[in-house]
Amino acid sequence: LDGRGPVKLSNGSLSQMGVCSTRLQVLSGVIKEDLSAKRLRWLTPTDCYTLCQVHRIRSESGSYPHTYEMRLDHSDEVVMRALREDEQSS
Repeated sequence: LDGRGPVKLSNGSLSQMGVCSTRLQVLSGVIKEDLSAKRLRWLTPTDCYTLCQVHRIRSESGSYPHTYEMRLDHSDEVVMRALREDEQSS
């Protein structure tokens, strides 16, 4: 993978030594539940604030694309990730 743009799998499956195969579609419910829980957590107002840090990760050559990660201060958990492909992208 060259890292340019999102990766999409079509009709993907996990297989172990050709004996059994599980379609990746089975995992979509788990992903939807996780996304829903995270969205609810960020949309729920709190009476306090959360300290975060923004980290920029440059490509190996130091040029674009850059990846930005917002991490919680106390646990270093990545809560948001963004990709900037060039200087003019927003």
